[in-house]
Amino acid sequence: NEPHKLAVPREEIRKLRAILHNAKTTGLAAQNREGHPHFEAWLRGKIAYVSMIDRPRGEQLRAAFAALK
Repeated sequence: NEPHKLAVPREEIRKLRAILHNAKTTGLAAQNREGHPHFEAWLRGKIAYVSMIDRPRGEQLRAAFAALK
């Protein structure tokens, strides 16, 4: 029996990757479809959350976010 491994839901990862990918062409503000008041901070927080649970995947997302700046 393998111990349960903590993981971020795949759908959540896909959503973040899609936001970052689409922001390359449309800009970050255009990706705020849910109307978060501080979208950039919300996105940074989500990436930090992923990094806590799955560091390699979080680093990939962080690099994609940094490339937008």
